[in-house]
Amino acid sequence: MRFKDLKVKSGIPGADVDAIAAIGSAMRLNLDSQVLFDSGKSVLKPEGIAALKELVNSITILKKGKVIVEGHTDDVGNDATNNTLSLARAKSVSKALRQFIPSSNFKWVEKGCGESKPLVKNDSDKNRSKNRRVEILVVPN
Repeated sequence: MRFKDLKVKSGIPGADVDAIAAIGSAMRLNLDSQVLFDSGKSVLKPEGIAALKELVNSITILKKGKVIVEGHTDDVGNDATNNTLSLARAKSVSKALRQFIPSSNFKWVEKGCGESKPLVKNDSDKNRSKNRRVEILVVPN
């Protein structure tokens, strides 16, 4: 896990924790879909499960709150397919995290954003890979 300002991209696959948000009232975690899933799939890969296990301590440090899991895609494919895929990925991540964090002190919300919130323009393979991600926002109660 790397603590960093998410305005600066590391280029290394894995989990990034926005340290600025963690210091405040909320925590934003950003996961590269390439680590989590095969292309066009929503079943977690073994290395994706390992990446999620690394996030458990970061989330549970808050003891209780709302966990919002957002799936994002690039612009390849149609809107309906991307919306469905992004929601399925968010649900897969949420389901796995809920198994690792069985506490009832967290409320879980899954959202599929499709290609509607890109980090960068979808004008190259490199940029498209940046837009394929799962973001987790943890808001304390």
